[in-house]
Amino acid sequence: MSDQPAATVNGPSRSLADLLAEVSTRPREEKRVLLDRLLRDLIGDQPEKEYGLPNPDGSSFLFLVPPHLFRASWETAEFAAEMKRRITNPGKLIPNEAVLAKLHAMQDEEQEG
Repeated sequence: MSDQPAATVNGPSRSLADLLAEVSTRPREEKRVLLDRLLRDLIGDQPEKEYGLPNPDGSSFLFLVPPHLFRASWETAEFAAEMKRRITNPGKLIPNEAVLAKLHAMQDEEQEG
């Protein structure tokens, strides 16, 4: 895996290459802060549309979707009807104790195996 950014035009300038080298040595939390500031500078604090970061071959590396568009993609009339159905008729209920016992058993199996 390369340390170079996927989307470059004729490669980074020398000063950008130096900056990328410096950033690569920084702790993860500082990189997160830098990424946050760069994204806000690039797409704004209230993005209105999707933003994609492509790989060199053009395939999608990362696709950022603003919250209002994300919600709209799954908050459909069918989704609302299904949620209403589940609220009014939840089906067979399983006590929390049974769920926890099953999870603990699965965890024990995983630790033994």
